[in-house]
Amino acid sequence: MAAVLDRFAIERAAIVGISMGGYWAIRAAGREPRIDRVVSWPPVYDWLYQLPAPVRAAVRPMFRFRGFMNWSIRVCTRLFPVLRHAVDQALYLVDRHEPMAAADWFPGMNAAHLGSERVTQDVLLCCGENDAFQPPVLTRCQAEALSSARSVSVRTFTAAEHADSHCQMGNLDLAWRVVTTWLRDGSVLPAGHSPSP
Repeated sequence: MAAVLDRFAIERAAIVGISMGGYWAIRAAGREPRIDRVVSWPPVYDWLYQLPAPVRAAVRPMFRFRGFMNWSIRVCTRLFPVLRHAVDQALYLVDRHEPMAAADWFPGMNAAHLGSERVTQDVLLCCGENDAFQPPVLTRCQAEALSSARSVSVRTFTAAEHADSHCQMGNLDLAWRVVTTWLRDGSVLPAGHSPSP
């Protein structure tokens, strides 16, 4: 991020991270003071926090059984299209083909690596109430972890708004209006509000 801001001689900027970019926007803000406002749309925080605590503890030791894990991931991705998309995208990003390469990569996006406590800016966290990929539990964890942020606003988009899915794909117009309103004046349009363009 510093190299981009240096290249264009930018002294003050906002950053908007969409999908997994929501994770990287938070991480960048914690390391670059020229970022003044942060939109994480939606946050990842830590992939393992989608799981109950007892299950979380058992996940990492399972990584030693690579053959079984490769088989298990292949089966699960056939059953769950959202998981298949996530695994395929991760494999593309790391330029690998073995399913376990995705499993190795995802846990690297975790709370310790993120460093939420370093973020001192104003932050807007957006999520969909029925997001199957980055569910609201990750947004709640992220909000709690932003202990040094100047302010933290959370906007949960609902099914009634046709914006409850990942990245508000059912109603991008509303989502962008919420984000741009917050960037402009710091206010968060509530659910059910119909902002003017």
